[in-house]
Amino acid sequence: MEIMLFLQTYRAGFIVVDITDLKNPRLVSETRTTGMAKGLCRTETGQTKTPYVLVVDYRGIQVIDISDISKPVIAGSYEDLKNAESITASGSNAFVADYNLGVVQLDITEITKPVFVQSFDTGKTNDVFLYEGYIFAASDKDFSSFKIE
Repeated sequence: MEIMLFLQTYRAGFIVVDITDLKNPRLVSETRTTGMAKGLCRTETGQTKTPYVLVVDYRGIQVIDISDISKPVIAGSYEDLKNAESITASGSNAFVADYNLGVVQLDITEITKPVFVQSFDTGKTNDVFLYEGYIFAASDKDFSSFKIE
């Protein structure tokens, strides 16, 4: 069984590394994003459960189809962020920690075309995590949590 690791790098964007043999990791693929990649999350969509990775790269999100991990394809994007730091997703929603905007909620029902839903004023937000319908956000000076309906 192959074990794949998904990573983001400032310069390369999105990379896939095979770590099946921990002593000899192997680069499988590299996908350049439009900016400095800072965070990512994996999600599946549709009845076929097509796998995607959402990569935040400063001012936007790159939606990468990883059906074939040896040849990932940028399938869509969202470009209206100010300073994206991290991302999490569940079901038809993605939540982005944006240093300038707080937590931004996006509808990813049509995953290749994310749509803005709302933003939450959580200060200068660095990280976001979703668990059991609750959002947890870390900012420079505070920590926020709230339930998403």
